[in-house]
Amino acid sequence: MYNGTIIIDDAPTGNFRSDDPVLSFNAPLNIMCNETYAANSAIGASHTREIYGSYDSAYGMTSTVCTEMRMVARAIYDAGPNPTRQDIYTAFQNLGSVDIQHQLPATFGPNKFGAPDVVTELVFNFPCPGDADIPTCVQQTAPYRSLGE
Repeated sequence: MYNGTIIIDDAPTGNFRSDDPVLSFNAPLNIMCNETYAANSAIGASHTREIYGSYDSAYGMTSTVCTEMRMVARAIYDAGPNPTRQDIYTAFQNLGSVDIQHQLPATFGPNKFGAPDVVTELVFNFPCPGDADIPTCVQQTAPYRSLGE
């Protein structure tokens, strides 16, 4: 029923499974987050192609959580000593440019409640092809576009 559904999103969902280095999540920020996780986790393994033969969903989740925690830490730092919740909220609202997964353009400002400044078009494929050309059920079908376009 949903085969061919067009999805507009800031994240290229599923691209971490691709062999294409441009499509995969090989952005330096993603690599740094996963290497830091691997070095400090009880598991001690990064969810990378070298270990698992492909990237897995934990690789993408680690990158997402890492970027979110970096923003939270920055807002708390920017809020100053002994901040109130309002201080942290205000600092978060005024972070300006931030690093997010895939190192896409992203900013926070007053009355801007989501970081990404770009979106892309994806299509849902069913049944999931699972081959090298379409490594996931969701495939990016257009380049990123600025939210201002």
